[in-house]
Amino acid sequence: MQCEISDILKRLVNNPLAGVHFYKGIITNGHFVVNTSVIPDSIKRKLYVSRKNKIPVHVLKNVRNMLLVAGKKDLHKERVIEFVPSKVNGDVIYMDLGDRTIAYSLLYYEFFTLLEFSIFHDVVRNYGYIVKKGSSKVVGLLMPVMVPEVRNRDVQV
Repeated sequence: MQCEISDILKRLVNNPLAGVHFYKGIITNGHFVVNTSVIPDSIKRKLYVSRKNKIPVHVLKNVRNMLLVAGKKDLHKERVIEFVPSKVNGDVIYMDLGDRTIAYSLLYYEFFTLLEFSIFHDVVRNYGYIVKKGSSKVVGLLMPVMVPEVRNRDVQV
């Protein structure tokens, strides 16, 4: 399951549907947003690519504002659980939560976990908080993947 960081960076940069954009202290592709200050410079340099198809500025502002609001949250007061994967199916990684299944992109999950971040899923808002391991400060957000029910075809992690 685990890829090398160089492979992950190539896949992130070459994704034609969700190119990585830098904007006023954030890095985003519309599926995740993270503070640039927590990403090593060597990784930032590899992610930075000039794009013809740009995310509109008003969308970037909204995404940045969402992260600023999330960054002020006290995770101890929110309804969150640490995302601990139980299975993988193709490019999606899953965690069973009672009668619900939480799913994230395997690519994004591997990217953030290789950089020593944890994902905490907000069961009310249905998205993930990206948190540096050993901290409770939110430094990013990750959107879940909406997938059809696939429990019977999953491969255990």
